Amino acid sequence: MFESRTASRAEISRATRLSKPTVNAAVELLIEQGYRTEDPGLASPSRPGRRPRLLRFESGLGYVLGIDIGANKVLVLVADLAGHVLATERRSTGAPETAALIALVEDAASRSVEAAGIPAGSLKAGDQLPTVRQLAVDLAINPNTVVRAYRELEIREVLATQQGTGTFITDKKPAKNDVERQRRVAQLAGELLARAGAEGITLQELLDWFTELQNEKKGRS
Repeated sequence: MFESRTASRAEISRATRLSKPTVNAAVELLIEQGYRTEDPGLASPSRPGRRPRLLRFESGLGYVLGIDIGANKVLVLVADLAGHVLATERRSTGAPETAALIALVEDAASRSVEAAGIPAGSLKAGDQLPTVRQLAVDLAINPNTVVRAYRELEIREVLATQQGTGTFITDKKPAKNDVERQRRVAQLAGELLARAGAEGITLQELLDWFTELQNEKKGRS
């Protein structure tokens, strides 16, 4: 649908191999929530017979963040709901440890969102988030995924859950200098690991060398 910007229900059914009733139910839900519009005037008049009603996304209602993690690279893409690519970010990764890779991906995603001009701060301290079940239904994802995301944000003290009341945004904000420092560290670490990997140098060899340098420095002091 993104290639042509519009599609009929029959075309979506053929492309996804879903039954027409399933497609109709999904389309009606998206129209009800305002994510799609259906307009017979969009159809091509060249075909004989009844013109199909074509669907298109309301591009300004949301964004899609795509992350492709490969063996040696991370590619992040931000697009609107009409499929227009707003920003991309590509990073070399080498073979980093999980923590370094997560930090690199978070930094690339953050910079992509910023480059796309997507406004931040739509949620403020004290705002209540949907329940796990409600958010899972709204996003059509597994509730366990929501549970893990909420738990991670609670560990970082971004969210706080009050028993019997709900989950809320906290007023804890990391210092800007700390955020920028973490981004820079992630970027430098990713670049170092990528160059080391290209030379056949393992992470353990780097760590051993850093440890040796640190011990030498301590010996001189």
